[in-house]
Amino acid sequence: RDVPRSDDTLIVKHLPANTTEKDLQDLFVKSGPIMRLCLAPSRTVAVVQFVQPSHARAAFKALAYKRFKQVPLYLEWAPADVFTDSQQDHTNHQGDTSSAKPNGKAKEDTKDTQPEDKLKQLIDRDRRRRG
Repeated sequence: RDVPRSDDTLIVKHLPANTTEKDLQDLFVKSGPIMRLCLAPSRTVAVVQFVQPSHARAAFKALAYKRFKQVPLYLEWAPADVFTDSQQDHTNHQGDTSSAKPNGKAKEDTKDTQPEDKLKQLIDRDRRRRG
């Protein structure tokens, strides 16, 4: 089924397990200021939201399939609802996501879902699709 896609948010897949948020921040901020960056607990999948859609497009163009820690970066456009408007965070828009704190309680499939929980849901959904 077709899912509406975001124009400012990328999913980064198949990352090496030793990837850190700083690694990704340093890599993606070259394309523009980052609004949010969420690295899954497995450290193998991340979601990166840019301040402007043009920054996301630049990152996609510059980084898709480029080598990162000996493996190619797999990028795709995130579903449009990966982050919801009800979540506020306190990123300084210069790529520093260390102070980003999503609000709301983790509830499955609600607007109050935290980015980490939403990322887990996306990973699970992707695994089910692949069978």
